[in-house]
Amino acid sequence: MTRRGLILFAALGLIWGIPYLFIKIAVAELTPEFLVLARCVIAAALLLPIAARQRALAPVLRRWKPLLAFAVVEIVLPWYALNAAEVSLLSSTTGLLLASIPLVAIGVAFLMGRRHRVTALTVLGLITGTAGVVAVVGLDLGGGDLGAVALIGVAVVGYALGPAILAKWMHDLPGLGVMAAALTIAGLIYLPIVAITGGWPTEVPSPPVITSVLVLAVLCSAVAFLLMFALIAEIGPVRMTAITYVNPAVAVVAGALVLGEAVTVYTGLGFALILIGNSELSRGDSMTTEYRATPEAIARLTDMQRKVTQNDGTEPAFRNEYHDNKAAGIYVDIVSGQPLFSSLDKYDSGTGWPSFTKPIDAGAVTTKTDRGFFMTRTEVRSSGADSHLGHVFDDGPRDAGGLRYCMNSAAMRFIPVDQLEAEGYGQFTALFTKDASWPTPSTSARVPSPAPPAPRPPCSRAAASGAWKT
Repeated sequence: MTRRGLILFAALGLIWGIPYLFIKIAVAELTPEFLVLARCVIAAALLLPIAARQRALAPVLRRWKPLLAFAVVEIVLPWYALNAAEVSLLSSTTGLLLASIPLVAIGVAFLMGRRHRVTALTVLGLITGTAGVVAVVGLDLGGGDLGAVALIGVAVVGYALGPAILAKWMHDLPGLGVMAAALTIAGLIYLPIVAITGGWPTEVPSPPVITSVLVLAVLCSAVAFLLMFALIAEIGPVRMTAITYVNPAVAVVAGALVLGEAVTVYTGLGFALILIGNSELSRGDSMTTEYRATPEAIARLTDMQRKVTQNDGTEPAFRNEYHDNKAAGIYVDIVSGQPLFSSLDKYDSGTGWPSFTKPIDAGAVTTKTDRGFFMTRTEVRSSGADSHLGHVFDDGPRDAGGLRYCMNSAAMRFIPVDQLEAEGYGQFTALFTKDASWPTPSTSARVPSPAPPAPRPPCSRAAASGAWKT
C-alpha cells in the first residue's frame, strides 16, 4: 500500500470508528429522529454542490427505485436504529456489534443472487463470528437491553443490504452522486417525521451536543464519504474492506477514554471472535479465492498475455482479438477464468480496445490509482488473480453510467453464449434470456450498444499506435 493509501486508510478507520461516541453524546439531549435529520441535512448541503459540479446527480436520479431502496436501508433505518439503541447501550458495544455486518452480508449475497461458493472457511467464519456476537450480547450485556440489541440488528441488516444494492444496480454510477442524493432523500423523509412527532429540540442544545452533531454530519458523513472514494481509487474496494477490523477497535478505545465505558473480558473476547470470523469469511470469499493465478496458468500464457496481465503492459490498438467482437457471451480472466465482463455491456468506443460500461459483477474487478507515464489514471485488475486488465475512464456513454472500461483483449478469453454451460459458466446464460429488475440502459441493451456521441483518442490520452497503456 502506498503512503497516501496508508494515510487515507488510517484516517477513514478513525473517522468511521468514532460516530458511536458522538451519537451517545448527542442522544442525551436530542431525539433519535432529529439527530438523523440534522446529520442528513448538513451532510447533503456539503456534498450536493460538489456532486452537481461534477455532474454526478443526473445519472443517479434516473435510477430512482434502487436509489430510494439504498437510502432507506443504508441511512433512513440504520441511523435511526443506532441513535435509538445508544440511548441505553454503550457506544463501544454498538461499534462492536456492528462489526458483525460481514456475517450478515453472506446471507444477503445469497438472497441477492450473487455467485458465492460456501467453503469450510465460510462456515468457520460464520460460526466464529456468531460466537463473538453471543459473547457480547449474552455475556457482556448479560442478556439485557435486548430491544436495543434488536435495533442494532436492524442497522446491521441495513448496512449489509446497502452495498449489495449498490453492487447489483448502481455500481456503475458515480459514488458521490449516489451518496449526495441518498442523504437528501433521507433528509426529506425525516423532515415530516420530526414535524409530526414533535422531535424538535425545545431548547438550544449544549456545546458538546452541537459539536457532536457537526462532527457526525461533516466529518463522519460528508468527509468520510469523500475519503472513502479516494481510498477505493487508491487501493481498490477489496483491500478497503480491511477497514472493518479497525473501526470496532476505535469505537471501544474512544468509549473507554472519553466516556469512561468499561471494557470487560467478554468485550475483548467478543471483539476477537467477531474479527476472526470476519477474517475467515474474507479468506473464504469465492470472488477472491476461487480464481487464482497458479504457476501452471502463468506458464500457459503467450508472450503478449504475460506482458499485459503480469507486467502491466498494453497490446496495440485495433490489432487485438476482441476490439470488434460483437458476439454474445462473457469475457473471463485469461489467467484464472474469473468472469469479468458481459457482451451486453460492450460498445464501440472508437479507441481500438474492447470497451465496456461496467463489469459483470462489482466484485469481479478492483481498481487503484496509476500514476505512470506522467498522468493519473484508474487501473483495473481482476480481483481473483490480480491480473492487469486495463483502465477505467469517465467518458463512457452517459445513459449507461458514464464509465468506459478500456480493456486489453490479451487479458481476457471470450466464451460465447452457446458454450457457457459446457465451460462451467451456465449461471450466466440467464443474462441473455431475461432482463433483471430495475434494468439500467447498459444491462438492457444488446450488442452493439450505442456508441458515445463522438470518437475519442484511445484511452483518452493514448496515441492510436497504442503507445500508452490501456
